[in-house]
Amino acid sequence: MKRIIFIFSTLLILALAFSSCDLGDLGATSTGGINIPVIDNTLDLDQYIPPVSDTEVPDTDTEEKEDLYTSKALFLVTDIMGSYRIDRPFSLDPSDENKRIYDDMYLYEGDYFAVYASDLSDIWASLKEPSSYVEEEKAEGYDLQINVKTSGIYKLILDITTMKFEVIYKSPITTPVYEEIPNCQIYTPETNWVDMQKSGDEFYIENFTVEAGKSVSFFNKIHTSNYKTTTDESCAGKYIYKSFASNPTTTFFIIGGTYNIYLNAKTYEVRVELVNKETASYSAVVYENNEFKDLTLENSDIPYIYEYTFTTTADYENYRRDDLPSIYSANYQEYSLTPLESEFIGEFDYKGEISYYFKKAGTYRLTINLLDFTISAEKLAE
Repeated sequence: MKRIIFIFSTLLILALAFSSCDLGDLGATSTGGINIPVIDNTLDLDQYIPPVSDTEVPDTDTEEKEDLYTSKALFLVTDIMGSYRIDRPFSLDPSDENKRIYDDMYLYEGDYFAVYASDLSDIWASLKEPSSYVEEEKAEGYDLQINVKTSGIYKLILDITTMKFEVIYKSPITTPVYEEIPNCQIYTPETNWVDMQKSGDEFYIENFTVEAGKSVSFFNKIHTSNYKTTTDESCAGKYIYKSFASNPTTTFFIIGGTYNIYLNAKTYEVRVELVNKETASYSAVVYENNEFKDLTLENSDIPYIYEYTFTTTADYENYRRDDLPSIYSANYQEYSLTPLESEFIGEFDYKGEISYYFKKAGTYRLTINLLDFTISAEKLAE
């Protein structure tokens, strides 16, 4: 709710700053979708002309294309993977010009949309009929937004005579498509917002310091968009992680240090490079006897190599085995470690999930190298 209030305030400022038309009573109290505006398309619609970039190849397709429009009275607000937009064009239903169509919308679970009056005096977010794919959210009985429950490709049809949406689920999403991020700032509570540069498809910032257990988030420059990101496989479980599925906008750091941080503008994927590998803030713990135990450094001058003595009790036989223990950071995030090839360690594949086990009972010295994220085992003499 706080983010919605913040965005609403930002939209109000933008409307005051950039609108050349009479916005009317901006202090009006929202009726929450109860009032239905009377809209004359001949006065309301503007032809939409897509912007052309300097590098875009001119369109030579002579096939007649569907006309697209924007509205003076209304705008569709969408939050898709954290990308917040109010400028989305639409087409008209050929058989009913009161129906505005937003087609081939890639919407993801957790996204939302609503219609706002251009003077921000009202919000409409009601469905023509109940849907298993989306649901209305109201505040004290007033329209707030329509939430997406199922990811998919949708057609949204807004009837301006009722201000209700018909929502058509067209198909599941096989290849995710996100709206390209136009500009980006990285945010931490310690630094607030800092501009990121762009090279190719990636935004980046160099020599950015983040403590272990701390986090970063990514916003557009007016802070209405807070992007929902994923982590690059090369970094996940090593340098960065997501705390839980309900917090997709925040990326947490496992190892504290100085990083080059990258965000792909098209895939929303975060990758990082640790700059000060020799002096970063490493840590390693194991869960033993119902508590976490700090591991010791193999050499006090080398901060990223730890050792752990571990005793197994079972030879591998008929799926009876002792697994290689999990190694965690001091903030209790499990490392993604690759076992080095060893006569003592076996690999078990269950439906694509790989686990590792000790082939023979005994006492082992495990060496954990957080520079290359490997773990090795040496069997000690009995």
